[in-house]
Amino acid sequence: MDGQTFMYFAIGGAVIALVLFMCIAIYYLIRILRDLSDATASVRETAETVNDNVQELADKVTSTLDQVLNYFVKPFALIHFLSEKLKPFMDMIPKHKEEPAKEDEDDEEEKEDDEEEEEKPRRRKKVRREKRAAKRAGKRGKK
Repeated sequence: MDGQTFMYFAIGGAVIALVLFMCIAIYYLIRILRDLSDATASVRETAETVNDNVQELADKVTSTLDQVLNYFVKPFALIHFLSEKLKPFMDMIPKHKEEPAKEDEDDEEEKEDDEEEEEKPRRRKKVRREKRAAKRAGKRGKK
């Protein structure tokens, strides 16, 4: 066996080994891609389940808000609407005034008491002013 023949056998063996390693690498790459595909399918199913649950929750919340609207808000809106429509008719009804009796007398007495209480501080201020003026006049007279 000469050197050239040995070189051909060595190159041929290396190519066969390279092809064998390439086949093994492709096999593992296929397995990794298959696992990735399964994981993606699992994530997709989970996302669809979450999306369905969120949609159900949103429907329940909307339903609950509709019930609240029907049972609580609409009656108040109806009362407000009716009060606006009936207001002109209510204004047309004459209002009865009660005759002033003891209440007016009591009110007048309270007003007089309030006025007297307001005058007391005024009187005190006036007395203070007069005392200050007298002191100033006394100081001027001494000079």
